[in-house]
Amino acid sequence: MRCATYVLLLLATPAMALAQPVSEPLSRADVAVSAGWFSADRAVPGGCCSSWSSSLFKGVSGGFYWTDHLKTQIEIAAPGPTEGYGFESQRLSNGSYIYTSEEHAYRDTRFSIGQVYQFGRNATFHPFVLAGVDIDRERDDVSRSVSAAAGLLQEGRSTQASTRARPFAGVGFKAYFSERTFFTGEVKMDYRNRFDQMVWKGGIGIDFPSRRRVTTGRATPAASHERPRGEDPVELWRAYAAHLKAGALVDVATAGGQQMMGELVEVDEAGIVVRPRTRVAEPLRHVPFDRLERLALHTESTGADRVGAVAVGTGVGAGVFMTLLMVVLTHFGG
Repeated sequence: MRCATYVLLLLATPAMALAQPVSEPLSRADVAVSAGWFSADRAVPGGCCSSWSSSLFKGVSGGFYWTDHLKTQIEIAAPGPTEGYGFESQRLSNGSYIYTSEEHAYRDTRFSIGQVYQFGRNATFHPFVLAGVDIDRERDDVSRSVSAAAGLLQEGRSTQASTRARPFAGVGFKAYFSERTFFTGEVKMDYRNRFDQMVWKGGIGIDFPSRRRVTTGRATPAASHERPRGEDPVELWRAYAAHLKAGALVDVATAGGQQMMGELVEVDEAGIVVRPRTRVAEPLRHVPFDRLERLALHTESTGADRVGAVAVGTGVGAGVFMTLLMVVLTHFGG
């Protein structure tokens, strides 16, 4: 029942987000393969040692974009085997002791469904947050032995299987190294009465574009809900724009809060035409002078600078994830 509630809440999220009309997203879907590190608290009643156990994580995920920011994501994964140990002693009426030890070997098959909120639009680096539910089919192979001072008294093996649902939350990033292919990193933690599982992973993937066709040869008006008038006189912007050369890289801001960076294509009597500088090509934008709030030359970065920025962002993201892992392991004694 609890699992069904989690899934219904996740499926309701896109419907609430789409209550207002939105434009079709640049990417309709994506897929990724990933590998990383899986760690679980395998505490056993009477356990004597550290209860955290780690193994290799492998997974395949796919996502469907409702908007440029909201995505529903599913994943099928195979966390590697983890272990847990338990030990118990019992004093008998004659004063002697018997000792019971257990060794648990866990193997999981995991299905995950979650909602992702991705920051930024049509950029090369996108941080994101996510939340959802992991549904694990868990197999527990138990080896149990009972012994006393005289030697081994009993030994046996058993297998238990169960299905468990765990809510999770996490953070991550997508760093594009071409228009559609990307590297992704993610860390998430599962909660079941306590935070008892963690996954850190990295992988590569590809976006699938939406059905809309981008036309770059025709200028479209800059979008605005209320189309308010800019504060500065039209003559001021017309005089400034007339001195700019076609092909110059400019920063533009319009009344209403829209901002873009792009290449100046032409200046006419009514405004300017800009080709947005984005990862995926977008239509030319015509911005009227009476809506301009900012027009300035942009200091263009080199290709090496852009690659370096992505590398730095990726490195910082990975560093943050590893720091979080170390903090959690220190806290839980892993």
